[in-house]
Amino acid sequence: MINNYVISLESATERREHIKKEFEEKNISFEFFDAISPTVELINIYLPNINKSTLTKGEKGCLLSHFLLWKKCIENNFDYIAIFEDDVILSEDANKFLSQIDWLNERFNTQDNIIIKLETFLQPVKVSESNITSYYNKNFLNLETIHFGTAGYIITYQVAKYLVNILSSMKDNEFKPADWIIFEQMHINSKNKIYQVSPAICVQEQQINRENSKLSSQLEKERKLNIKYTKKTIIEKVIYKLHKPIRIIKKINHLKDKVKIPFYYKGKKYD
Repeated sequence: MINNYVISLESATERREHIKKEFEEKNISFEFFDAISPTVELINIYLPNINKSTLTKGEKGCLLSHFLLWKKCIENNFDYIAIFEDDVILSEDANKFLSQIDWLNERFNTQDNIIIKLETFLQPVKVSESNITSYYNKNFLNLETIHFGTAGYIITYQVAKYLVNILSSMKDNEFKPADWIIFEQMHINSKNKIYQVSPAICVQEQQINRENSKLSSQLEKERKLNIKYTKKTIIEKVIYKLHKPIRIIKKINHLKDKVKIPFYYKGKKYD
């Protein structure tokens, strides 16, 4: 059985009810992991270097919560740990992946640095075919660019050790949000293998209910408030318009060879 953990604030009653329903309907066992409210005292105990970083309070709490689950994986000597956030929606076949461990052992070596991204953020990403055998019509693709979101992923014990060591030695100006560290920083070391499940096994509720999300992300609200908008001068406006063709070309090149990882839910395809 896979050790499934869901990060959730103890006070987040609506989100906890949502996630209980998601996992119980699919007959998947899991445990709540109480999300960390990043007080200076707690940060000084677990990850003191993050205190002076430019991350928002929510980003610090998110990163610290994931960090403590990685440590839990190490302390309990888990071969794998599956980590979720409390706003995910699971695919109908999630049970085949989250209630059994045989498919993992048949395809991956627990001694390797393996990350398996279960989630899709419905953003264009670059992937390529791997030599990993598909399972229940889902492919394990090589993830070659960052794919935002930390709402659903599996890591091996070796990756947990790697991530804990990386974060413990980071300087305050090197810290980035959790998804950047997991799905971007990990590419630096060629020993780390990052796979994307496609179609995805989970998605954040707000990604498929953008207009009427019941579980909107406080973290996203913080990130938007953290962006400082400055009024452009007339010259800056002119330059901005003149550079529009260049921006369009850059956008086309940026999206070239990228695809969105789909998610199927109640007979509908989201991509």
